[in-house]
Amino acid sequence: MKNSMMKLSTQIQQKIKKQAILILSQKNINQNLYHCCIQKTGSQWLKSIFSDSIFLKHTGLDNYDPAKNYLNKNISKEIETVDFPTRQIISPLYINYENFLELKKPENYKAIFVMRDYRDVVTSDYFSYRYSHSSKKWKFIQDRREKLNQMSLDDGLMLLINDIKDHKYNQVECLRSWLQSDENKRVMICKFEDMIGDRSVETFTNIFLHLDIDISESSLTSLLKKNNFEAKTKGRKPGVEKQNDHYRKGISGDWKTYFKEKHIIRFKEITGELLLELGYEENNNW
Repeated sequence: MKNSMMKLSTQIQQKIKKQAILILSQKNINQNLYHCCIQKTGSQWLKSIFSDSIFLKHTGLDNYDPAKNYLNKNISKEIETVDFPTRQIISPLYINYENFLELKKPENYKAIFVMRDYRDVVTSDYFSYRYSHSSKKWKFIQDRREKLNQMSLDDGLMLLINDIKDHKYNQVECLRSWLQSDENKRVMICKFEDMIGDRSVETFTNIFLHLDIDISESSLTSLLKKNNFEAKTKGRKPGVEKQNDHYRKGISGDWKTYFKEKHIIRFKEITGELLLELGYEENNNW
């Protein structure tokens, strides 16, 4: 009983402190910020950054997670009824560009869209579907896990590559759609790979400048260190794999470990020049 009361007291204190920060830190000129993406682009990791007390202190914007607002075939109808609260950073928002334009937004807003090499998305999907992603609420994942557990890794990877053309989230077309945002100065396209590599601080500096967030280099470095791969995995280095963990490996280019020639051929047949369009390859001879 005493422990429960202490826990409740701590939660109340944290809530009061958070509200105080929100009141004192109305710093961002934007009424809302939007973190748009597809699945498997570090969305939960970025959400943790955008929910951090350091971020809150420098923006006065609380995190709002749409949760059920996933890419799906009915989103164009659902989006008409979505009315997010203001003074928030909406993160993560799985949405294509056309639907984002239709979304009700305040007068002042900024947005980022995070893309990722789709070969790594497929690879990450394989391990997520087979081992780490909760399948309780998602019949699609339950079905995929059952099939993947009966297949070799090669066959399982081919199954997910073939899924691309019929994928219920239509992620490939979503990625392409955001290329149309080039003329929208409120939107910044970001690559997941730049966020986790040697250019991480530089990349986030540019992102925060775009989002009109005034933050010192030391505060930004602290924010990123507090939420980096090692912190999330309690000391595991990027590249050290743990297959059943949400933060499995923490590197880019992991598809090269698993894609064989047959996977490459089929991926190209289905996605066409997607990697060229997104700037991940200079030609189709990869």
